Amino acid sequence: MSKTEVETVAAAHAGPTRPPGTVARSSRLGAPGSELTRREQQVLRLLARGLANREIGRQLSISERTVKSHVSQILHKLRVNSRRQAGLIALAGTRAEARVPAGDQGAASEVQRAG
Repeated sequence: MSKTEVETVAAAHAGPTRPPGTVARSSRLGAPGSELTRREQQVLRLLARGLANREIGRQLSISERTVKSHVSQILHKLRVNSRRQAGLIALAGTRAEARVPAGDQGAASEVQRAG
């Protein structure tokens, strides 16, 4: 998939933009992944690296069945139909976070810890 296709998928899942100072009516209108649990975020990072459920389970010390449950929840929350789409959103989000303005070091250090 090209860079443009990745950006298109990420933009489509980002949802509508709101003027500064407005509040979303629902967390589902927030940025993709904003409502994922910490464990779902861990699974998503490994999924984006191309790991199979069994390997994700080994790395996180959880059962393959539990991984499948987390993947299902991730797909639902991100409103995508495939692991590939979820992985692309995760990769696009990581790249976007890596371009944090110099004044926002908290988010930048979080990206470094996640990698």
